[in-house]
Amino acid sequence: MRSLLWTVMLLMIATGAWAQVPSDRMELLKLPVDAQSVVTTWLHQDCGVDELHGLQDRLQQLSLPLEPVFWEAYRLGPTEVERKTFLEETRHRYQERQSHLEKFGERLFGSEEATQLQSTSEEQYVQRRVDDYVNRYRTAALAGLGVVGTKTSPLEPIAGDDQNPAQEAAKEALQSIERRMRH
Repeated sequence: MRSLLWTVMLLMIATGAWAQVPSDRMELLKLPVDAQSVVTTWLHQDCGVDELHGLQDRLQQLSLPLEPVFWEAYRLGPTEVERKTFLEETRHRYQERQSHLEKFGERLFGSEEATQLQSTSEEQYVQRRVDDYVNRYRTAALAGLGVVGTKTSPLEPIAGDDQNPAQEAAKEALQSIERRMRH
């Protein structure tokens, strides 16, 4: 159920973002609206295996130059509208979390852990969630390159960077591109 709610929230973010596609998304703007929707859904994916395969198939079926679109998404991350929407939702979640911890925290986690969880400031909580969101978005962009990409050389520095949170996604994208190019 949580996965479904999260998916709906991300689709709402993506849909809201299309009302005002920023002009810095030049590669994305070059795509037809239906292709923009598929790419945006991919970048905000939090779906099961079946939905993931469906999105992969749809990306491959588009037969459009999506490689620059995914590089743009990796470089720029989520749009400001998407970030603001996520930020608002995260602040709301923090308030719900604190309320839940106050009511049930001690029973669920024990006194010490509940106190520790409650001591997390809103700023810390929000920053961690936003960082995770941006990293997931950028990772999804690299995964998209694994589905439609043809060039491995731009991925190699990312795959070799132990400090980059998207390192594993870059490695997987490299392997995926190399497999597709062999066949």
